[in-house]
Amino acid sequence: MSKPSLVIQGRVALVLLIGACFALLPAATSSAAPYESSTRQLSQTLSLPPASANQPVESVAISGDGKYAAFSTRATNLSDLANGVEQVYLSDLQTGALTMVSARSGVAGDMPSTQPSVSDDGRFVAYTSLADNLAGGSPARGSKALVWDRATGTTQLVSLTDGPSPAPATVGVTSVRVSGDGTAVAFLAASKLTLEDPLGTYQVYVRNLRSASTTMVSVNPLATVPSGSHGVDREIAISRDGSVVVFTSTDSLSSQPGGGRPQVYARMLRSGSTELVSVNSDGTAGGDGSSVTPTVSANGTAVAFASNSSDISPLHPAAGGTSIYVRDLTTKATALGTPTAMGSSGIASAAHPSLSEDGRFLAFDSAQKDVVAEGSGFPGSFSQVYVRDRVTGTVVVASRNLAGTTAGNDRSELPTLSSDGSLVAFRSAASDLTATAPSLGSPQAFVSGGHVTPTLQRIAGADRYTVSANVSSDAFTPEGIVGPTVYVASGEGFADALPGSAVAGYNTGPILLVGRDTISGDLRAELTRLTPRRIVVLGGPNSISAQVENDLKSFSTSVDRVAGPDRFSGSIAVSRTFTSSAVAYVASGENFPDALAGAAAAGREKAPVLLTQKDSLPTGMKEELLRLGVTKIVVLGGPASVSDGVVASLGAVAPTTRIAGSDRYEGAAAVSRTVFAAGAKTVFVASGEVFPDALSGGASAIKNGAPVILVTKNSIPAAAAVELDRLNPNRIVVLGGLNTVSQTVYESLEQYLAR
Repeated sequence: MSKPSLVIQGRVALVLLIGACFALLPAATSSAAPYESSTRQLSQTLSLPPASANQPVESVAISGDGKYAAFSTRATNLSDLANGVEQVYLSDLQTGALTMVSARSGVAGDMPSTQPSVSDDGRFVAYTSLADNLAGGSPARGSKALVWDRATGTTQLVSLTDGPSPAPATVGVTSVRVSGDGTAVAFLAASKLTLEDPLGTYQVYVRNLRSASTTMVSVNPLATVPSGSHGVDREIAISRDGSVVVFTSTDSLSSQPGGGRPQVYARMLRSGSTELVSVNSDGTAGGDGSSVTPTVSANGTAVAFASNSSDISPLHPAAGGTSIYVRDLTTKATALGTPTAMGSSGIASAAHPSLSEDGRFLAFDSAQKDVVAEGSGFPGSFSQVYVRDRVTGTVVVASRNLAGTTAGNDRSELPTLSSDGSLVAFRSAASDLTATAPSLGSPQAFVSGGHVTPTLQRIAGADRYTVSANVSSDAFTPEGIVGPTVYVASGEGFADALPGSAVAGYNTGPILLVGRDTISGDLRAELTRLTPRRIVVLGGPNSISAQVENDLKSFSTSVDRVAGPDRFSGSIAVSRTFTSSAVAYVASGENFPDALAGAAAAGREKAPVLLTQKDSLPTGMKEELLRLGVTKIVVLGGPASVSDGVVASLGAVAPTTRIAGSDRYEGAAAVSRTVFAAGAKTVFVASGEVFPDALSGGASAIKNGAPVILVTKNSIPAAAAVELDRLNPNRIVVLGGLNTVSQTVYESLEQYLAR
């Protein structure tokens, strides 16, 4: 069967796309999408026919790559190691293998283990446990945070005090969450683990597994002495790289008063700042109700939460109703995430939000009958699991019965999404979701798919400027009155746009291309649509004239220029817009392919791209790397692009590795394979022969959590083919028209879509 293909080329197509994108706004109307998903039960025996777990499932989680899911249960029929105590299991969704995580040396945990959380690649499973026999140094019968490593089969204790001689937390560890990259674990504890006073109550902490350090997250920045905060709820979440943690507190932790009510906050660990998320519509205070159960997108830019506040959105449900809202941490705009099927207001009862990597897909559960038009015919008053596409407004009922005719016949709840939103894991007591014999009265773990239709897409235009406008409109949609920060670069060279892609992606904004002295009509239309809060001009007057800079002021009240006397110092100037970064990428400033593929990788790690000469480091680069505080440097390209001598010079600043291949195509595949090891469900494909069409794709790739793979006009190089096959994406986006990537290559790419 041919998979959907979409070509965005002219402004007519763009206008149609804009119409769909405005479904992101709170006034969007939800509609029930055709049922295409398949559901499988995870908590079942491996025997034939399979039988359900003979005890209830308590909690469920899924890996970002959608290849693994974890759950906890007291069932005794899933493993020979089972002992009637609640244990954590990991299910391999590809092979069906089921592994007891909470075991050591063939012996199950001697006390309950629960609340699993899975890293993106399924290697690490973090969970809460009372067991004493799983990790050394554990407090007797004390609740603790543990992390199991699938690669080594070992378990480590992570609920530890900060400092050179860490001691275990002794009181109240719960709500363990591992970052997608497996480098950090967030958890709650009532113990004193850092210098701050925990106030004798639960606080949120993060254990950095690389630095072996513990940081208090729920710190009160307004306190006169370093201390935690009050009223911290047990629902927390952490971004993929561990830099953003969201939680709830009844204390006012910012200049906007919280009113003593539960409010949602985001702690930015790199900057050490705390931001109110559940802010009212005028931005002056927290919402006038309770805001709870926050979750954060993997890229750390969007936070979803449930609230019964009446002043967060004009489309709030009736008094006392709880709907879900999504806050963009970049644009500072809040959108209603769960409108009714009619779109006139928020549904009156929605809970347990989960976001895809880029915040496009939102999963939640609700017992309301007005989530989709067919809801009035759903059985009973049971909660059901839904997945909403916030771009198109469509809603999929994930907890449908096996026949697909209606929703499940009992409650379904606690959804968690894979990174791309194509899979949702959840718990359900329904007996009609699969053919597996039910265990009456015992909720089971399920995973449902089919929410994302595999799509091959080309974004093209009459010239590079129209392409950049179309790329922007495909990925970036303003919410509310103020849109994103927009980065403007020259379309006549690559040196400014490629380093700019990393910072644009970091700030969730697009790259738009202009001529030195002109802004095309398509660009003007796109700038008008975006309503940018700020415009940053990349490059000096020789790249973009002062007249163009002045013309841009008609689209935003804030227009700044970031430049240097040459491309190398220009990339350093762009890097200076980062407060700090643990990682920096270095690429040749004398050719484009390495930086083109590397920008997407750098953006994924929230890192800058610095340009270098082949045989010597530009003036000021070492100083900039030291200012950033990098602990890792990644060089893109082989010795023909960046010499071994330059790599050695960088190694004197921080540990340095090289990602390269025998040519630009192997190099791009190597970047994808290294940085996107867990996979990616969206892939951007660009020309490795010419750069203009691909220039603006970097920021969009970053927003989509996608690598950039390079091809020739008329062929898919072997390295690209192997990597595309490994990634198995749901969406492939081709940048440029037929003169850049031929129709033959475009059609050949369909074979690499998810099967």
